[in-house]
Parts: sequence; C-alpha cells; structure tokens
Amino acid sequence: MAVFTVGFIFTAILLTRGLIVLFPVTPGKIPLDKIPTSWILLVFLDQFHNFFLVNTDLLPFELRPLFYRCLGTKMGRNVRIGGFIADPSLVTLGDNANLGGRCALTCHVVEGKSVSLGTIKIGKNALVGAAAMIGPFVEIGEGAVIGGGSLVTKGTIIPPGEIWAGNPARCLRKRET
Repeated sequence: MAVFTVGFIFTAILLTRGLIVLFPVTPGKIPLDKIPTSWILLVFLDQFHNFFLVNTDLLPFELRPLFYRCLGTKMGRNVRIGGFIADPSLVTLGDNANLGGRCALTCHVVEGKSVSLGTIKIGKNALVGAAAMIGPFVEIGEGAVIGGGSLVTKGTIIPPGEIWAGNPARCLRKRET
C-alpha cells in the first residue's frame, strides 16, 4: 500500500508540474467560452489531488508544504498547511504561515460569463483558521488572523496584525503584540 501511495503522489505531482511548466497560469479574466483546455485540466488535477490526497488525509500533514511547493506554491520556511489550495502556482505563503484544517485557498471565481484568476498572498506569521475560505486577489498581512469558518472575499486586503472573522470577513480588532 505504501509503495502505491508514494507512486500515486509522485505521478500526480509530475503530471501537474509538467502542465504548469508548459502552460503557466497567469492572473486575469477569461471568458467562459475561451478557457484554455490546459487550465481545465489543471483544475481537474487540483480537485483530484485535493479530494484523494488532502481531504482523505492520504497525504500526511507534514508533507503538504513539500507537496504544494512541488505544485508551484511559493512559500517561506516553517509553513503549516492543514487545508487545501486550488491553483497552487498563484499562491504565496510567508514564513511561519499557518493554514488551519479544512481551510480552502481558491485563486479563481466565476463571475457572469467569465472566470477571474488572481493571486493570494499570505504574510509571515499569519494564521488562517479552520474551514476558512480565501478568494482570489486577496492579501493577508504579516501576523494577521482569519477566524475559523470565515469567508475572505475577492480583492480583500487585510493589513498586518488585524483579526478578521465572519461571512464575509470583517475586521474585529487590531491584534495585541
């Protein structure tokens, strides 16, 4: 079973990484009738990885940073990932960033007759709570905290050191240092 699991994970990483290198994902707006086949395949592989490897805990918590780094996520040292990342090549995580269990970082959103692809940047020492959802074009500042189950909507910029929570997320207060 262990050999199968390692082989499965390795194959999934190679296939996805190859597609990312050949067809890089870039931020922007794409009409639904002009979505590249390569991006559709990448989204399918993302969902496949997230469902079979991350959500089933087949991929151990300790290996998730390495897994997402291999899929193109830019990250600092000592990052912890308890949730999943869609469109990992558009995500940047700072040193000591902590993503709680079952949280979701999604760099795309369908709006009317188009798909918007945007980056997500999470600063150093930031914490995203369990089951929180982070949308595209979001920046979370250094030391900021996002409460569990919160929804950070498209384009939100969270300043360093603030605590946000809710649906949609709003600033509750400045973090004590």
